[in-house]
Amino acid sequence: MQKTIKEDMGWCRQDGSFEIPQCVHRDEYFGLEFKLDNGQDKKMVSKDGKVHTGTVSVRQLDADGNTDPENEWEAVCKDGSNNFAAGAICRSLGFKQGEHIELSKKLKQATESKTTDGKTTDGSAKLNWGWTNFACDFDDTLPQSRHCRATRYEEARKQMGLKALCFGFDVMAVRCFESTAFNVNVDVRFSKKKISCNAQATKRQNRINLGAEDLQVKFLLDDVEIETEVKFNRKRGFSTKYSLKNIDFNCLSCELYMEDILFAKGEKCSDDEKENGKMTTKKTAKMKMTKKRVEKEDTSEDNCEDLEDIEDLEDLEDMEDILFA
Repeated sequence: MQKTIKEDMGWCRQDGSFEIPQCVHRDEYFGLEFKLDNGQDKKMVSKDGKVHTGTVSVRQLDADGNTDPENEWEAVCKDGSNNFAAGAICRSLGFKQGEHIELSKKLKQATESKTTDGKTTDGSAKLNWGWTNFACDFDDTLPQSRHCRATRYEEARKQMGLKALCFGFDVMAVRCFESTAFNVNVDVRFSKKKISCNAQATKRQNRINLGAEDLQVKFLLDDVEIETEVKFNRKRGFSTKYSLKNIDFNCLSCELYMEDILFAKGEKCSDDEKENGKMTTKKTAKMKMTKKRVEKEDTSEDNCEDLEDIEDLEDLEDMEDILFA
């Protein structure tokens, strides 16, 4: 069975079209397995070690999900393809969405390393081309949906001749991501004298800089707003000096507004801070060493704040950025 993204279930779209699993005779069935080559570029690998961006390779599987040793990985030509096809490939790899990208320098180098003599007699890259003209009609399918189509490269060459030639720069490359949505993660931290709120915004795994001029921030103790002066640092986000000594509270939160509309919120509770925020011996030692370094340097008002304000490792790292850059 050729499954959908909902396994053996189908569904109807608003335009009246539908997606259903397809029954295929065992002797005629074949599956497609995709992989991405990131060209050893660490930026194209997520924290869990999963490659989310790279050039596309594919090989065929039998009805039992096995591959014939003779079925080598094949390159996919981007001619005639679209972003819906990129999305289908990414969904087969466990992502939600995808898009075509241009080959980066490292991806080009990785592609060139796969050729034996650079080019064939007709000028095309000597890659093991497998498929071309891969396109889909909707952005919710898997590669073998009846709403997707592709042509074997050798068949395209027979039908179109030189017009079907694919070169090294024609290798399909995609970027996969979990969502097309604009996502914001808010990290809230606090010490006895300081509260910080750092927001990281991403869309399609691209980091977006959030400027302080576009945002308003509120700090709250147990949902009650704190009236305090807020500062912004491009690296560490928003922060404020506020004494939490002898204050009994459950949770501290940070709310970010854009044009008076709340679009992100982070929270840190005192129990979490006790369990996860304790400084290790190594960090404590670093604080002491850094403070000694700071005391030896120029600590005038023009360069930094009074040493009495150094409360935790984050303060010291801010100080280091200024003094030891």
